[in-house]
Amino acid sequence: MSRVTLPDTSTLEVMVDIAVAWAEAGFDVFPCSSATKLPHKILDPNGKSPKGQGGFRLATSGVALIKEWWDQAPDAVPAVVPGSNGCVVIDVDGPDGKRVFWEKAAASGFDLYSTPITDTPQH
Repeated sequence: MSRVTLPDTSTLEVMVDIAVAWAEAGFDVFPCSSATKLPHKILDPNGKSPKGQGGFRLATSGVALIKEWWDQAPDAVPAVVPGSNGCVVIDVDGPDGKRVFWEKAAASGFDLYSTPITDTPQH
């Protein structure tokens, strides 16, 4: 299994620059609402996309389109489609879920210490 290289965005402050960095690393990117963590309304401004054809399905690694999206919605936060670069996301919720996940991962020999991990607020 090949290792996915994640971009270093630690020095970037502008969301569009972060989105472009992820796209240049080979990930498909789309804008999300920072309030809801759902795909941003600019992806479907009229709310009329047929079911299953909007949102993250519109993600792209095309820098020109990404910049266009962020011109329209500079407050959007970048989201990536994990499978677009062979990466897997495991969403673990709550203290019990985290505890059990860490126990199972350690027991299986999974190297979590060299794995990118992020915490996001729960709604």
